[in-house]
Amino acid sequence: MKRLLLSAIGGVIIPFCYSIIAGPLSTYTENRTLHLLLDIPIGWPRLLYFYLYPPFSKDSFADNEIAFLLYIIGCDIVLYALLVYFILWVFSKKHHYSAVQAEPPPPV
Repeated sequence: MKRLLLSAIGGVIIPFCYSIIAGPLSTYTENRTLHLLLDIPIGWPRLLYFYLYPPFSKDSFADNEIAFLLYIIGCDIVLYALLVYFILWVFSKKHHYSAVQAEPPPPV
């Protein structure tokens, strides 16, 4: 339960901190490639959406800006929460296996 709560908090904190740092940092350069690379960790849902649904489709979800922004935020939270959960799960399994292997063998 603690791992689930920490992953939910991490899913919100990581994209928020990244956007706070990368947003102002991107104003110092005019390089379009660098702007794209700085946008990928947070803006990947937009790239995925426009890859799956062409921008000129009849029922474009991107026309509603608030819903599209909520879609991007939701995808970022889910991705980074899963990433934090997986990392915490790996560390807990690593700790569990090291504790199990640290016991001495039974006497013969």
